[in-house]
Amino acid sequence: MAYMMFGLYAYLPFLFLFQLHAKYPFKKTARNASKNKSNQFSNDGLIGVETKTNIQRLVDSLRKSFTDLGTHTTDEHLEYLAVFLNESMATSGRFFHNVEHVFDISMDACAITVISALFHDVIYYQVDGELSLEQAGILQGVLCEDEESSTALKLNTIDSETDPLFAMVADIFGFSSGEVLNPFGGQNEFLSAMVAVRALDGTLQLSQMAQIAACIEATIPFRSINAEGKTPADLLYLRLVDVNNKFQLHMTEEDIVETIHLSVDLSNRDVRNFSSSDTGYFLEQTWKLLPESNVPLRQKTLYTVFDYYNALFKLEKFFSNLDSNVVFRHFRDRPDEMTRQALNRQAALNLEIGCSYVRAKLLSIAILAAIAHLTGGDVPMSFITGDLPEIERCAARLDDKFSQMDTDKGTTGTFQDEKVYELLMKGRRMDSSFDARDSPMAAYLYRMIGAEGVNKSLEYAVVTLDNVSSSGLLKSLPRGVLAEIVRNTATIVEIRADKLLTILEELN
Repeated sequence: MAYMMFGLYAYLPFLFLFQLHAKYPFKKTARNASKNKSNQFSNDGLIGVETKTNIQRLVDSLRKSFTDLGTHTTDEHLEYLAVFLNESMATSGRFFHNVEHVFDISMDACAITVISALFHDVIYYQVDGELSLEQAGILQGVLCEDEESSTALKLNTIDSETDPLFAMVADIFGFSSGEVLNPFGGQNEFLSAMVAVRALDGTLQLSQMAQIAACIEATIPFRSINAEGKTPADLLYLRLVDVNNKFQLHMTEEDIVETIHLSVDLSNRDVRNFSSSDTGYFLEQTWKLLPESNVPLRQKTLYTVFDYYNALFKLEKFFSNLDSNVVFRHFRDRPDEMTRQALNRQAALNLEIGCSYVRAKLLSIAILAAIAHLTGGDVPMSFITGDLPEIERCAARLDDKFSQMDTDKGTTGTFQDEKVYELLMKGRRMDSSFDARDSPMAAYLYRMIGAEGVNKSLEYAVVTLDNVSSSGLLKSLPRGVLAEIVRNTATIVEIRADKLLTILEELN
């Protein structure tokens, strides 16, 4: 997937270096803050109404955290940090990794965890497409050009004498000079940690900034035990021990262990939707991630059938290959064994149900993609499924054709999970920005052919559907099921109705 390359190297000479708080003057930035919609107690005591803006909530969180850590800063500094954090996480591509997410995972946490949470997603390069001017200014000297790739982010030379903060964070992450950052292996977390320590330099002690960097490192997700049997938390502990000695942080063994416990806590908070007993909520959060990693889905009326097919294809592969045992972290019996087992069990259950749900959704969209391909090519999703429901207008939807159908005559002897069927028919907890919460057509398929039939048909759902794979996919379906889908689709895509019915006749 192509993402816009930021013009960092072109405009860096024209940026002034943000030395923050005591060392560097802050630039005051005025922005309009949108009103927060979360349901919490407001400052006037009313239930269900939050009267403070997101920026003010960020100010309050930072101020309280600094106070708890025995330090303070100016109102101008607090305002700058809050505005900067809000702007960094309010870009158009953020649907999950936004300000509400950091408020959610930092609730009732200690000061180090709160600050770490507020900064841990400040850089999300492949989602945002570039660094903002402020981000690039703060990160000046950290990145250099990669001669082999115009899109890769490469670390500059690391010198502990001239830039001890850069060196310290690199050591905590285990990165070295000239290393090309992996977008899925710590790139965003490392750059976010660098922003955090430079933004907080002069306000927090060096050891506290090391703790924050360690907590942010721990949010690199889904890492396995290495060949020596070390967990990511074990390795982080060893690196922090070395950093403590090298940079004379004066942290005790107890301090270091507690830091790793804090990092594990933040890591588990960051993925706690996997532990939800409500699989509908788990899927709702997953659906927020789809437009972040699939740019076309950000434009709900313009993305095509193949755009959605490709997004679900990748999601199904991710769910199928993700080991539920690597979702949650632990270190030296925190969390305890019973809690870990409960977390892993719930993660495994959510992945199992979620995978079946995604496969049924994928098959329904694959069928529509095959139909589109064989009748003239890719089309906007709304053209073949109908417009998303709106208050002002009620348009016909393909899913509505299946919502009242009698599916009691599904195949017998084929496994069907009622929870999966219920999620498909009734839907996730909320509509997403690009997709309705319910999927009656997918529910119809699941009920009629079962999980086994879904999996069998998906064997024809290859990365790029062509004439052969499209025909094979449609032929894999029971004739009556295919006929129902084709006829219902023809009532929505009237201009292709004749071609649709011709294909049905040829397949029969």
